[in-house]
Amino acid sequence: MTLAGQQLGHYRLVRLIGQGGMGEVYLAQDTRLPRQVAVKVIRYEHQPYPDTNALQPAERLFQREMKALSLLDHPHILNFHDFGEEQSAKGSLIYMVMPYRPEGSLTDWLLQRGSTLLPWQDVSALITQAASALQHAHDHQIVHQDVKPSNFLVRTNPDTPTRPDLFLVDFGIAKVFSATSMASQSVRGTATYMAPEQWSGEAVPATDQYALAIMAYQLLTGQLPFQGRTQQIMFQHMTIQPPLPSQYNTRLSPAVDAVLLRALAKKAEERFPNIKLFALALQQALSYTDLQATLEITSLEAQQGGQRVVTLPGQRQVAVMIPPNVQQGQRLQLKEQGMPYYEHGPRGALLLTLSIAQGGARPFTVPPEQSDALTVLSGGRMTNPSPVTSDAHIPPAPPIFLVPPPPPRPLPSMGATPATPFPLASGGYALTPQTSAVYNRPKPSQWRTVLIVTIALLVIVSSLAIGGVIYNTVATNNTDAVATAQAIANSDATTTALNANATTTAQAIADDNATATAQAQATATFIAANADPYQPAGTVAWVDPLSQPHKWQEGANADFGGKCQFVNGAFQITQTPPNKDFLYKYFQCDEFNSYSNFAFEVKMTINQGDCGGLTLRSNTNTSNLYLYEVCQDGSYYFYKYTANSSSMSLTRGNAVAISKGLGQLNVVAVVANGSNYDLYVNGQKVDTANDSTYGQGILGLVASAYTNPTAVTYQDARVWTI
Repeated sequence: MTLAGQQLGHYRLVRLIGQGGMGEVYLAQDTRLPRQVAVKVIRYEHQPYPDTNALQPAERLFQREMKALSLLDHPHILNFHDFGEEQSAKGSLIYMVMPYRPEGSLTDWLLQRGSTLLPWQDVSALITQAASALQHAHDHQIVHQDVKPSNFLVRTNPDTPTRPDLFLVDFGIAKVFSATSMASQSVRGTATYMAPEQWSGEAVPATDQYALAIMAYQLLTGQLPFQGRTQQIMFQHMTIQPPLPSQYNTRLSPAVDAVLLRALAKKAEERFPNIKLFALALQQALSYTDLQATLEITSLEAQQGGQRVVTLPGQRQVAVMIPPNVQQGQRLQLKEQGMPYYEHGPRGALLLTLSIAQGGARPFTVPPEQSDALTVLSGGRMTNPSPVTSDAHIPPAPPIFLVPPPPPRPLPSMGATPATPFPLASGGYALTPQTSAVYNRPKPSQWRTVLIVTIALLVIVSSLAIGGVIYNTVATNNTDAVATAQAIANSDATTTALNANATTTAQAIADDNATATAQAQATATFIAANADPYQPAGTVAWVDPLSQPHKWQEGANADFGGKCQFVNGAFQITQTPPNKDFLYKYFQCDEFNSYSNFAFEVKMTINQGDCGGLTLRSNTNTSNLYLYEVCQDGSYYFYKYTANSSSMSLTRGNAVAISKGLGQLNVVAVVANGSNYDLYVNGQKVDTANDSTYGQGILGLVASAYTNPTAVTYQDARVWTI
């Protein structure tokens, strides 16, 4: 029965605002002061044969909460105004009076905001407040044991409306340590947030750190790391490594992954030394960026390779091995050699962009936004090259991962006259002047013949019944298509002579209205069966099952380690990993038409190795292109390559939509619309990039080998034009 309307001391209970296993919370009016308060009430009924040596659990926990709060004084901990006890014929009412926060808990505040994730700056501010309150409790030998969003009340701050003030509440199950106290073996808490040691009643200060890390994980990703029934959750807390936060929020960096996974370590001693350091590390990781710099080398070093010693912040020196045959703008990635993710934490990558000069001094420079980090450089210049083996204090050269210039295209196998390749400066291959084009494309008259014959075949196949999708450009008005074919045939006497049968067939098509109607119906069926599933929706341009040669490149190039071929009814691309003679990780095979705004989709299976993907808006005569790469470890990348062989990562991350592992089918797609690029895997949009450098170009498919020989097969390619 509700106690609303009753009075406890000088507090009149107005209405029930909360209820739990350890009591009820009422909104109350203070009859002495003009204020509203929250009154927490515990009912203790008289027993027929009372045990005077034992208190009921609720009363014991209530007294524990008041004891804990009496020891604490912190701006982010909700303290209490008053307490008392009222006797009645049936029992006792023990109550505690606290400030009233009408905006409710952090959970209530988040629900009112909607499903949009908070900006990382706001998450950092909230976690910092919570950690400060909990650190104060830990300093007073108190472990809260029930850290979660619903146990933080909020108060809107007019100066920072997206970052409310937090107040930690509910110390009912807090553990108070003292020189004479014994550790309680009672298991209490909220399963979703409970650290492994808490399940055995052995809570320590790091237990609250674990729970706060889960709360941070939830705020940054919108997901809980462990879910299920209570027993399942307990098993996961005890034995299962949580998923990387970046799998749920691809904008999170490896630095954030590292901080949260350390705070969620199974063993308490492997977490941060205290909860305040955890919050500080998270703040640093959320703002972390890889250290980037430009390394100027001579043309001789670019050709032959060499070793250099780079001095970094704090006079830290790193040995850099320059591979032979590097190019202008190529980037070297030195893992674990950049700035720390957080103070005393693991290091991120150092990204060096190579600048080739003809001679002279070789400065080590950084972008203006990172110049403050490198003020310790002596004169802002690198040391002279020297063998690193002679300096015992210099660490050995770390592994270098090349971010290479655009992948070379294979030499096509089309055309009767063999072409002699010669290398281009950009790293690809062109043909000697004996051929007029890079790709040995059919001459215009040949295309006319192909068009006429294709129209005839379409009619024949559609009259038999369309058992599969026929690859071709869709004509929305089939009567016009027939008339166009007739006009082409009549305008070229030579072609007419060489293709009399095809011309006759085309004339028969023009005269046969019934057949044209059947083809129009077949076209409508084709369009309906291939509606664009992406946004903005486009018009289907072509569909290719990729089961046999059509208009995709075939061929191999041993110098670049790659091959494009049709194998067992699928288009297969293979590539070998980079070595000292071969620096390219990609091998690219192109389709020949040029597109501006479009959606491009293909089914991809990585049978061996590392990654596959798509190229778009590519220029056959330069190195200009975009590359969307999807890897079997669940990661993805979107690069821009430029004619000077340099690359730029426009976005990257990990996506739960990717089916990880070898032999897994993934439907990979990209929508290019103006300067906007939407990246999809298995029908889910995983990221968006924006860049206006290239507006048109051809499409391609790739195999990417970072460390392992790679084989990727492709099937069922589709393109819609927007």
